[in-house]
Amino acid sequence: MKADGAQIAEWIDLVHGRSNGLINVCQTGDWSGVSRTDLNDAAHAALAMDATNPEGIYLRITTLASTKPGQERRRGKDIESLECPGLAPDMGPARAHPGAFCERSGLAYPPDQATAMSIVEASGLPTPTLWVDSGWGLYPWWLLFGPLARGTEVSQR
Repeated sequence: MKADGAQIAEWIDLVHGRSNGLINVCQTGDWSGVSRTDLNDAAHAALAMDATNPEGIYLRITTLASTKPGQERRRGKDIESLECPGLAPDMGPARAHPGAFCERSGLAYPPDQATAMSIVEASGLPTPTLWVDSGWGLYPWWLLFGPLARGTEVSQR
């Protein structure tokens, strides 16, 4: 299926429309990608990646503070994160993630989407802003009212 440029731009705007820093889009395989300051440039980069038929294309949940010369085409490390627009834990399903964190830690992913959704519902957490099925994982997204800068302390009310 061919990617829809308007939908890609809308998704990037929803996630990072209020964020500062570099928006990172990468593809599976060699995990190469691009980091862009402009939402539309990031969307065009995702379309260009789609034309190469990668197994998957991912939008990094955090923006990057910067990239070092010669390293513009990589995903970035945790320490290079600048802002986070929300939370999006990976809820599986198990079939999609052989060898992933849950398996290595002795925990189990939910066996299907319905179970994952019921776990989130039973947790007492607020209803997610949206659910994303990437084809390789199911993610409940809780978008914040504004991006949270790296190093910001958060207190409970």
